[in-house]
Amino acid sequence: MRRMCRSRLIWLAVLILGGSLFVAAPAGAKEEKAYSLRASYSLLEEFGFELSRRFNPSFYLNLGFSDQRWRLQAEFLPVPAWTFKAGYDMTDEKYLAGLEHRWRLGENITLLSALDYFQLREGEGSSLDYRSCFQIGIGGDNLVYAGVQGEYVPPAVNNPAVHNPEFFIQLDLNWYFRRGWHLRFEPTIMVEGDFYHRLTLDRKWENGITGGLYIGQNRDYYWDAGLFIHL
Repeated sequence: MRRMCRSRLIWLAVLILGGSLFVAAPAGAKEEKAYSLRASYSLLEEFGFELSRRFNPSFYLNLGFSDQRWRLQAEFLPVPAWTFKAGYDMTDEKYLAGLEHRWRLGENITLLSALDYFQLREGEGSSLDYRSCFQIGIGGDNLVYAGVQGEYVPPAVNNPAVHNPEFFIQLDLNWYFRRGWHLRFEPTIMVEGDFYHRLTLDRKWENGITGGLYIGQNRDYYWDAGLFIHL
């Protein structure tokens, strides 16, 4: 019975969000498009997608399926530097509440901070994911991220609190070529020695569609490769 209800909720969300994509925009509007779709397939995670609907410059609704998980999430941007999030993980049956903040410290330095709180729908169980880092421009579209990320699980019955902070450095290196071709390399180094990376080759066509493929190694040292398209 629960699986049937969950399936109906998933398809109801798909229909609501999908139907809203085809609402006609005001005549003559030349602003940012009201929807976007990114679909991908990889050897490890298989099929995934993220469908986003922009109702106005301050409110977004996203429906995603990744790593065999369904998630519905709303984002509210009351001011340019703040983003508030609320959502529901339909696979693990848990709620999400979070916020993101951008603090520009200089011409090429920005402090990025994010908090995500998860709460199970039934029974006890919550966790807090966090990430805070400096985003440093090093010329062109090349960036360096340096900071800390981790997860905090509050104490529960017979279980102590769990806290695993990790310091990291991440590079975002980009090269652009003729006819819309773009090469991107994203290596991440953890202070404790873990290393993972991704290399992406994509092309953006004149109609705005971007497609490409990637290869890399995840945090568990498994190699993965896939392709994607962004409408």
